[in-house]
Amino acid sequence: GKAYAVELAKRGFNVILISRTKEKLEQVAKEIQSKNSNTQVKLIPIDFT
Repeated sequence: GKAYAVELAKRGFNVILISRTKEKLEQVAKEIQSKNSNTQVKLIPIDFT
């Protein structure tokens, strides 16, 4: 999922990240936005189990 989101952001898409861990989401969002400043990243911390 992370690699897919990074690739989509690189191609100019905005991305929505979903994970159980908010800290991991924030880390990936920072990584994406540091490389693609125009990309909007939405975070959804949720556990579906």
